[in-house]
Amino acid sequence: MKRKIIIAIFGIFFYSCVSTQNGTHSIGEPVNIVTKNNVTIYQVLNGRCNVFIIADEKNCILIDTSVKRDKKELFAKIDAFIENGYSFRALILTHSHYDHAMNARDINIKYGMEIIIHDKEKKYINRGKNPPVVGTVTGSKIFTFFFINPALSLKKYKPVTSCNVVDDDIYCLKSLGINAYLLYTPGHSIGSISIIVDDEIAIVGDAMVGYPKSIFPPFATDTKLLIASWEKLINTNCSKFIPSHGTSNNRDVVIKQFDYYKNMSD
Repeated sequence: MKRKIIIAIFGIFFYSCVSTQNGTHSIGEPVNIVTKNNVTIYQVLNGRCNVFIIADEKNCILIDTSVKRDKKELFAKIDAFIENGYSFRALILTHSHYDHAMNARDINIKYGMEIIIHDKEKKYINRGKNPPVVGTVTGSKIFTFFFINPALSLKKYKPVTSCNVVDDDIYCLKSLGINAYLLYTPGHSIGSISIIVDDEIAIVGDAMVGYPKSIFPPFATDTKLLIASWEKLINTNCSKFIPSHGTSNNRDVVIKQFDYYKNMSD
């Protein structure tokens, strides 16, 4: 038992280190973006997990929640928006790994936000449990099997049982006062989703990363699905793709990386 705990602690440490790299590269830029139709994307947290607020006039939605240690800062950001007359219409979770969903239940209780998640993530968030991860390269495959998945099995969070579960490939958000829609982009996890804002900006969760040299994430349950999701994202004609870890990727970089990894998988 002691050995398992030591392995789990190491796994959590390794997963955190891999997932919190803050690579700065020429294709990225800090995020506060205003689209052509005046929809604004604010990055309100970074580090462990990038967290965003999308605002259209006085309606806004929150994207992901980061981890417990960021809760106080996140709540302060939410409160500031509310004090300035904004109304939060929903919390959207790109998927149910703990670094995205850990504060979801507390946000639901404190602010009454509707939580939206894909149907294929429901069984995990209902139990406060992490979907399994699989390494995408030899090193991360070994560490995932021996360390990270044992660690994630212990890294549970408060379960969320009341969710708006979506199972469509595309889910429109205009009823929330936001010119955006959800796009089903599995690969990192089986129920991962991206948010397409104003047909211009994509917030992609862990479908890609924003680190130097490669946007290919170190963990994915299905790399072929992941690459297919990149193609779906490219077909939206978005000009920027903003991940949960790292900085934003320009369209030409995503296309180049898609061509490279697609040829490798064929």
